[in-house]
Amino acid sequence: MIELIVALLSLTLILYISSIVVDKKVTSKFKKVDERAKHDTLQTVGILTAFTNLLKQFYSGVRAPTFSEFESYQKHGRDDGIFHSYLGFIGNVIVINPEAIKTIMLHSITYPKYPLFLSSGFGDYASNFFGNNLAVIDGDEWKKQRHVINPAFYDIGKFYPAFEEHVDKFIKNAERQNGPVNVPKNLTNMTVDILGTTVLGQDFGAQDSRLNTVTDSYYFMMSNAFKPLYTVLPFLTKLPTKFNKEFNQHLKIFDDFIYSLIRKSHDKYKNGTDKQETLLDMMVKTQLEDSENQLSDRELRDNTVLFFVAGHETTAATLAFQLYRIGLHSEVQQKLYEEILDVVSGDIENLTLDLLQKMEYMDAFIKETMRLHPPAILQGRVTTQDVTLCGYRIPKGTMVTPSVYSVQHSDVYYGQDVKQFRPERWLGEEAKKIHRFAHIPFSAGPRVCLGNNFSLIEQKLFLAKFLIKFVVKLQPGQINLEAALDVNKDFAVNLSTRQ
Repeated sequence: MIELIVALLSLTLILYISSIVVDKKVTSKFKKVDERAKHDTLQTVGILTAFTNLLKQFYSGVRAPTFSEFESYQKHGRDDGIFHSYLGFIGNVIVINPEAIKTIMLHSITYPKYPLFLSSGFGDYASNFFGNNLAVIDGDEWKKQRHVINPAFYDIGKFYPAFEEHVDKFIKNAERQNGPVNVPKNLTNMTVDILGTTVLGQDFGAQDSRLNTVTDSYYFMMSNAFKPLYTVLPFLTKLPTKFNKEFNQHLKIFDDFIYSLIRKSHDKYKNGTDKQETLLDMMVKTQLEDSENQLSDRELRDNTVLFFVAGHETTAATLAFQLYRIGLHSEVQQKLYEEILDVVSGDIENLTLDLLQKMEYMDAFIKETMRLHPPAILQGRVTTQDVTLCGYRIPKGTMVTPSVYSVQHSDVYYGQDVKQFRPERWLGEEAKKIHRFAHIPFSAGPRVCLGNNFSLIEQKLFLAKFLIKFVVKLQPGQINLEAALDVNKDFAVNLSTRQ
């Protein structure tokens, strides 16, 4: 026992001394090169401190890197809007300064995705499920895929009737429910049905509680694709275990379904059917007509999965936070209701896409919700040459990561009321003072999220129809989501029908 204690203490001491040596060597690489920098070298969070923070946040049940970044920014990066930390044992320059974020976002050749975040870096389960889609590829391959897929998102308005159908179903289900409405479950079902209809042309009936083997397989893979042990040791996925067999069975069910829809879209086009009813149809049309940038069926499949996953997960989470904010701030809820009533002239049945665009306070409300509750974090980039950010030299081959959460919660860029939920900051002259790259929930630049308008239309339609019908109230003792990154699965609201 004594020997074990001595060994552990010795190991700890060795790691501590090693970390001091490593941190000192690392810090010397990031030297001040002009007067914009406040210090001689970039402030650095020690490797042991970063690792400890990561563990602390992980075991507290939140998305660890985001809160760790923000806490470290408050201590080390406020002066410059940039500091150095670690992601595991990999050095990572965290960027909060909007001008530096702008530089990174607008120059994707100098700052491509870090190799760790490419599909192959996630382990076999995640790689097999998500594949090589627009979110994880770079260079010429990314340009080719983006060229083919862009046209599918030119006319999102055509999906308005499908949005409306599933939002109306959500409202009818809410009317029938007795007691509090479970927000995450019901919103997820709605967004799955919307994405099924618009991306794939398949109504999964999630809101009708229909049993569906495809969605069962999808949810199973979503829950298990990023198991930490299998991601770090991907060879484990090759073993003949019961779990591996189960995962591969679900993957086959899902893939067979997606490929069957791709074949149907091919047949529809070859048979002279000009009507493209889904995003998949439109991608197939471009795929077959663009001889220089043709995508394989596998690439179509991978991007279909991307749109489906990103489209329903992030929108459902954002809508849930919006209902939380509406229930928490009754004065905001009343302003939204009055604007909706005014724009539709009291007749919600005649709500159109054009009318939605006139709801300025709702736009501000959505921006403020996504500021405080960003639906996604950005993937790390890597410098392909020596660069200067915020006055410091950043060597070639360094991971740099714009911190969405930190910049959107920084009082440096939003003032002393940064913690307040105040949609008015996005209206009039005040909105013009906010740096464009201090609000990046959908990313920005060439790699901006393709589905941003899709999500915004969905959000606005839901809010307009829902708030004209219901008054939202939080339950007594409701969980505090002020600083949450994920909505608690048990989050529910009380609804009363407006008279």
